[in-house]
Formats: sequence, C-alpha cells, structure tokens
Amino acid sequence: MVYEQPQLKTFSPTSQSSIRHRRTPSLVPYTPGRCSSSTNANPRQESSPYNVWTPAGGKHGTIVANCGTLSEVFINEKLGAPDAWVKVPTPEGISYTRTLLVLPDPSEILITGAGELGGEENRVTTSSIDLDDVE
Repeated sequence: MVYEQPQLKTFSPTSQSSIRHRRTPSLVPYTPGRCSSSTNANPRQESSPYNVWTPAGGKHGTIVANCGTLSEVFINEKLGAPDAWVKVPTPEGISYTRTLLVLPDPSEILITGAGELGGEENRVTTSSIDLDDVE
C-alpha cells in the first residue's frame, strides 16, 4: 500500500508543502503508479487507490479496495493474501478517487464519486453495497 504523508505540522491554503510517498510492507507486488493486486480476475487497476477495513466478513474482517479506473471494488477476507482478492460489481460508476466509508452496519459500504478526471459534466454520485450479499 502506498500513502501520502504531508511534510507540514499544520496546513493552510497558502503554505508550500511537499508530499512524501511511503510504501508499507505488503504481500502484494508493488508497481509505482498502480493500485496493484493479484485478483482472481487480474484486472488492471490504475490510479486513485482507496481502501477501508471493516470487521464484517471473515474471521479477520474484510479489506475493501477500489481505484479510479474500474467500477468494481475488490474484497479480501484473508488479511490481504494475494490469492484471496474477489472482484465485486457495484452500482457506482468510474470516478477519480472514489471514497469508501464503512457504515454503522459494518457489512454496508458507502461508495461516493464525483466523475472522471477531466470529465466535462461530472456530478457527485453515491451508492452502497452489502458485503453480506457477496457470494
């Protein structure tokens, strides 16, 4: 997993900040600029990775991940094991940096997006999936 770490203790719109990218240890192969995973469908996930963890699902909970180039999300109930990712269709379209939010019922995941990068008529959309419905 790659995350951004601002180099400021406080932020203001006029401040100059550099962003340092850090890589956390992972069982999944890392390719710079890619949201990499070894899913059973082996899709090419590119840009805007976003993930959450929920206690719902397997013994260790469930990781839910998505990216900016696919409408599906990917779930893993085995602590991120490379061969345990499952592609799950969603009603939400492709969006630059779709957010994921675990709702009070931890099996419900809210997905919000605001259209494609460079889109001319983007709008904010939101939908949800129920992990209990995933086969």
